[in-house]
Amino acid sequence: MSAEPYPPRVRNAHTQSSFYRETFWQIALPLGLTLTLVGTVMVMLVVSANVPTRSVWADVSLMFLILQAAFWGLLILTIVGGLCVGVAYLLREIPYWLKPVQDFTLLAAHRTKTIAARINEGVLSTRAGIAAAQTTLEEIRASLTFDKRDE
Repeated sequence: MSAEPYPPRVRNAHTQSSFYRETFWQIALPLGLTLTLVGTVMVMLVVSANVPTRSVWADVSLMFLILQAAFWGLLILTIVGGLCVGVAYLLREIPYWLKPVQDFTLLAAHRTKTIAARINEGVLSTRAGIAAAQTTLEEIRASLTFDKRDE
């Protein structure tokens, strides 16, 4: 196995700018809006805690509600952040990983097409040969038939 280095990664400038534009609209903007929404909900929960309450138990209940919202919000935020980092990494690396797969698929498709053409040609030539033989036999039979003449 040769230890040749991989060729340098060269990207098309137009494709790169299109990629960054799509990344903004598909990843950064929804993530920013989600973070804004989660932050707003958390602020509203905390602000509502300053309203005079009727009892200490209401304060404790509100505290547990805030903790639950914060825990699940941070958990979901961590999962979404990890997915974003993973997708960004895969979008950078997948084209180089899948190029050999694409080449192999094209080669397999070409070889399959070539073999199918040979088989098809053989089947068609066999059928044509059989049809030609049948036609020849019919012509020979037609030329060898003797008409019975009434005597």
